[in-house]
Amino acid sequence: MYFEHGHQFSGTEWFFGSVEYPVYNVEKNTNTWKLLRCFRGGYKHSISDDINRVLNSQYVPMIESTYLATAFTVEDYRRLEKEQNKQEIIRFIHKRFKERYITPLRGDRSEKHGFCTMAICCLMIETLESFRHGWGDTRGKSKKAFDEFFKWCKENKLELGVFDPKDFYKGVRCGILHQGETTNGWRIRRKGPLYDPSAKIINATAFHNELENALKRYLSALEESDWESKIWQNLRRKMKHVIANCQRDATQGV
Repeated sequence: MYFEHGHQFSGTEWFFGSVEYPVYNVEKNTNTWKLLRCFRGGYKHSISDDINRVLNSQYVPMIESTYLATAFTVEDYRRLEKEQNKQEIIRFIHKRFKERYITPLRGDRSEKHGFCTMAICCLMIETLESFRHGWGDTRGKSKKAFDEFFKWCKENKLELGVFDPKDFYKGVRCGILHQGETTNGWRIRRKGPLYDPSAKIINATAFHNELENALKRYLSALEESDWESKIWQNLRRKMKHVIANCQRDATQGV
């Protein structure tokens, strides 16, 4: 059976998200191995020349085993939600954000770049707002996400509250996402103050650090709030969408 790029596989493969499991008859670190690692979903199947047999029910979805963060699965989350275990869910949310958006930018300073840093920051802002508002995704809501984020930062006396949401969204978020560069005169540096409004210069490293502080403020709000509060209802609504996305990945297959 052939997958994308014409690679031929045989044997039994296991793969869960980006976590490595044994892949039989495939040499590790080859392009084939890397392609298998890119597969998402979490299921076991046997590869054979009979394509129809594979596509017709050889995929056994294992949604509960899909990793939402390192060493944390869908099954783990469902259990904690059933127990109403706020502290452990907060730890999970922190881990999910930190390993996706924070830690990767804490490495060798000489290899960092401000534009990459700001691109990840923009992703994190939309993700954080999705959790705060209980959105399944930000399609049609991206501008609102940035408006709400900077407004929330200002209300909570966070340093990022100094930015103009509309100008930032258009010149930084949309510029980097759609053009691979800032527009409207915005410039990115990795030194100096957080923000120089007269020159429209952002210190990307400082921005990233302050964004981590915003995450901590959100986590503190979760800790301070009751299970049935709006902030927790929105988190649970968002997690339903996250888990639903895992299920679609697994059932769609090739």
